[in-house]
Order: sequence, then C-alpha cells, then structure tokens
Amino acid sequence: MTNARIKNNILLSGGVDSAVAAFLIGAKDNDTTCYYILCWDTGNYCHSDKDYQDAVNISASLKLPLKKLDLRDEYKSWVFEKFIQDYKNGLTPNPDVLCNSKIKFGSMIRSELKDGYIVTGHYASIFSIPDSIRNRFKHDVRNLIAIPKDLKKDQTYFLADIFDSPIIDRIKFPLGNLLKSEVRRIAQDNSLNVYKKKDSQGICFIGDISMRKFLSTYIEPNPGNIISRNSEVVGSHNGLFNYTVGQRKGLESIKNAGVPMYVVEKRVSDNTLVVGCREDCMAPSLELLDFKHVLRDSEVLLGLLDEEMYIRVRSSGELTGIKSLTYISENKVKITLKQPIFAPAPGQYGVLYWNQCIIGRGVIC
Repeated sequence: MTNARIKNNILLSGGVDSAVAAFLIGAKDNDTTCYYILCWDTGNYCHSDKDYQDAVNISASLKLPLKKLDLRDEYKSWVFEKFIQDYKNGLTPNPDVLCNSKIKFGSMIRSELKDGYIVTGHYASIFSIPDSIRNRFKHDVRNLIAIPKDLKKDQTYFLADIFDSPIIDRIKFPLGNLLKSEVRRIAQDNSLNVYKKKDSQGICFIGDISMRKFLSTYIEPNPGNIISRNSEVVGSHNGLFNYTVGQRKGLESIKNAGVPMYVVEKRVSDNTLVVGCREDCMAPSLELLDFKHVLRDSEVLLGLLDEEMYIRVRSSGELTGIKSLTYISENKVKITLKQPIFAPAPGQYGVLYWNQCIIGRGVIC
C-alpha cells in the first residue's frame, strides 16, 4: 500500500527565503501549490508587481502551480486600520504580528487553505512536545514555535499571535535548520534567480519612505508640548504618532538637554511627550495585557521560573530573564526582570520563551 500524498500549500512572496522553502518542499513527490498573497498595492513605495513577477518566475522554475490571492480588503480591515488606530491612541503597534495571525495563517485558512500543510520561508522551527513533559501543557497543545538555527534571522517574535493556535500542527518551516548564507547558496546552486535579492525591510506597506511621512498622510497633526521628567517644557511636537518610547531621533534640538534625550512616555491624556536620559527608559518590570500561555495552569507556568524563562519585547531584542510573574487580573500580569530592559513600548508584544520555545505572550501596557 502506498502512502497518501501530502498536500503542501506554499506561501511564495517572491523573495529568496520562500523560494528556497518552495524548492525544499516542492522537490518532493507531493501535492504542492504555491500561493502569492496580495495584501497591499497602494503608493509608489509598494513593490507588489515586481514581487509577484518574481513569484511567477520561481514557481515556473520549480514547475509548481501558482495562485494569486487578493486579500487587500482583509488586510485593510484586520491589520492596517488597527495599525493606524493604535498610533492615534499613542501606542506602537506591530502589524507584522497581525499579518501572520490574521492573513497568512488566518483568513487563508478559512478559504483556500483549509486542508494540508502551510509552508513558509519564516526563520522558525516547530518543536513537538515530548511525552516526558506532556503533562505540563494544555491537553490540545502538541507543538510549539521554536527559535531557529540562524539566531540573527529569528522571526519567532512575529509569530507570537499564533503560538497557541491549532494551526501550528499544520505548519512547516523548512528554513528552521538553515543559516541565511546556506539559503542563498541553495538558491544559487539551483538556479533560483532571486538568490541575490535583498531582504525586505520594515513594514510592507511603508516601503522606502519614513514612518513619519507615511503616518502623516493618515493622521492629522496635533501639536503639543515636550516636557522633561521634572515637567519643564523643553520643546514642542507635531503629533505623538511621530514618536515611540525609546526614540532618540528628532530630539536633538531639545533645549538645555546637555545629554542625549529619549522618549520616555507618550501621554495621550494631555497630548504631551515626556523625554529623559537613557537611564529613564530602563524598565525593571513591565505589565502585559491580554496575556495567555500554553501551560496546563498558572501554577505550572510559575514553576518554570526555576528553569529559566525569558521575555522578548521587540523582534530583534535579546531574551531577558524573568525574576517573577504576578497576576494582576485574569489576563493581565506584571513581570519583574532579572535585569532592566530598554524602552518596552506600549502596544508591542511581550513574548515569553522557555526551552527555546514560545509559551506565552501579551501586549505591553
């Protein structure tokens, strides 16, 4: 009796990472289809036409079928509009996290990709929970998202919103055990002409222009004061959306500063930007809203503190040890750190790791 053919759905972006993922999976004798997702094509800074043509060329080279999925409406409703509203509310959102949970592993699951595996070029791995520690986890959790071999390209932070989703059981990350240099070499050796293509930088719909210029087309200017930590007015701003906690750029003209100034707080209540020195941005603790985890219960979660549990507060940030975790309410926790962390920005995600795997997450408040 022959084994059943495996259905693989490859998300092909037109870049080298997804191209190699398609090569590694598509080279096998399985039922494989590539999908190009169109999320955004507005403005001169969007390169969707070129990326789609690269995806067409890649799929043709690999002799794999390619389908184009237009998810612009879904992206606008579930990702972009929240992104703009969060900035209006003084937060620093992360649309790439929402893009993964709502689009790549969300709306498509409810339509074209109901069956089979989903394959992407993310630098992440899937960890199957062994029987020896199975009793620590919720009964329906079988797999975890884990840190990849290439620590410099680690994209697990961007997958924080699907860490507890059943969809993990249907995901393949072929690049999890590869370095970026190895990925480019595989692409070159197998005549994938995107092997030199630059990695995409930043948020897809912003492209090559500054965040400030982009946001100014969607959010009206709202001038206010910049004050020091002792409430002295030291300057003015044209809108809190132009700044994020920990930012230094744009504060060079602060009068009488004497030392480099950083954004310490965006105070929406009176439209005030609070600035201070770098030490003022160092946080010994932080609070997370909408907190959830995959452990059997909170007692097991707290027990992991004795085995080294870490938090990451930005995509490229270091893993910082957790000293204590206290529940403030059912879905809000306070985390005390083993060492202060620089400028955790409200609206960003705080992602918990244990044994190189994501086990929890919340939104910094």
